[in-house]
Amino acid sequence: MFSRTTLFLPRMNCLFCQQPLTHQILDLGHSPLANGYLTAAELNQKEAFYPLKLYRCTHCQLVQLSDHADTSDIFNDRYAYLSASSGSWRAHCQAYVEAIVPQLNLGPNSQVVELGSNDGTLLKHFQAFNVPALGIDPATISSQKAIDEGLQVRTAFFTAELAAELRQEGIAADLIVGNNVLAHVPNINNFVAGIALLLKPGGTCTLEVPYLPNLLAYNEFDTVYHEHFFYFSLTALQRIMAAHALHISDAVQINIHGGSIRIFVNHNQHTNTSTAGLQALLAKEIQMGVDTKAFYAALQQKALAIKTGFLQWLHQQLALGKSITCYGAAAKGNTFLNYCGITNTHIKYIADVTPPKQGLYLPGSHILIVPEEKLLELKPDYIVVLPWNFRNEINERLKFTRAWGAQLVYFIPEFEVVAP
Repeated sequence: MFSRTTLFLPRMNCLFCQQPLTHQILDLGHSPLANGYLTAAELNQKEAFYPLKLYRCTHCQLVQLSDHADTSDIFNDRYAYLSASSGSWRAHCQAYVEAIVPQLNLGPNSQVVELGSNDGTLLKHFQAFNVPALGIDPATISSQKAIDEGLQVRTAFFTAELAAELRQEGIAADLIVGNNVLAHVPNINNFVAGIALLLKPGGTCTLEVPYLPNLLAYNEFDTVYHEHFFYFSLTALQRIMAAHALHISDAVQINIHGGSIRIFVNHNQHTNTSTAGLQALLAKEIQMGVDTKAFYAALQQKALAIKTGFLQWLHQQLALGKSITCYGAAAKGNTFLNYCGITNTHIKYIADVTPPKQGLYLPGSHILIVPEEKLLELKPDYIVVLPWNFRNEINERLKFTRAWGAQLVYFIPEFEVVAP
């Protein structure tokens, strides 16, 4: 994770189809690993920054990073993200399970496998329906939290090889769930091959990913960081699944993480039908031009405009003697702060509700992460909210800052200052 051990892999070929990458969409300069939080002792050591550039494969339309870190340097014993820290995400997981169990007629004789199960936020909801569920996740902190709560979790990277081992153990999935995990695996062909192997002939796999057209439409450039190797359109997803004899039977847009898409995947021999909704989304993507350079042309300029506007505001407020604190030590926020060149000379503190992050420092900017309660002591004039995708939830949480007249600052989809 830290610069002394990080292996970085530059390349210029598509990770899916191996064709040359020639169309650059976005250049955010150099950035550290977005989840590479530092201890106080590490602040005095050299920190590595790496290119953060986004490309579109003109052959398969898969949008991806041109350089990537080794996954073992990201999802390790210091990976501190916990799904349960967001109430919005907890509600999303519960609603999904309550809908999918009757939809697929899952019961005590079924088998669910969640890929990237994190702290078990989704897994535990299957217990209420008495549906056996197994989680797979390589990050030690989150996996151990799920295990401590009595959930069945294997601390490992999901691969085709692991899928083969599970099949040998007699485990085959009626439902495979992968929420915000497909973008995190550089060897995407091996990962999807593992899904095909582990999924029963009549089984269903649902995958949720942030939706590429939303990234473009709402200037969500901060979702680009080294943990996310891919940024998916339905057009690209269809080609990836087809390469492994899998078929997308349905796709729906969902209002989570700034706009995502959920696809329903089956074996080709089980079904080759597609819903009208899926066909409409595919047609809309073609109409928008996801396979053309023009569709992506404005992203770089819009990112620069947001950066410029924020920096002008920041320096004006600091000159006026205003106090500014950040909120939410999210990976996307680290992309934003490092792209803007923000350090702890500009902003000293960031409040966060995730205990494993508290007391650590943001990568690059070296801003200290403190508990949310610290805001009561600091009483900042402005709070820069980094996880804008949970805006409604955070606005509600921060109502207590009205007592001293604090204002919240958002930068996606555009720079905005509002009352909580």
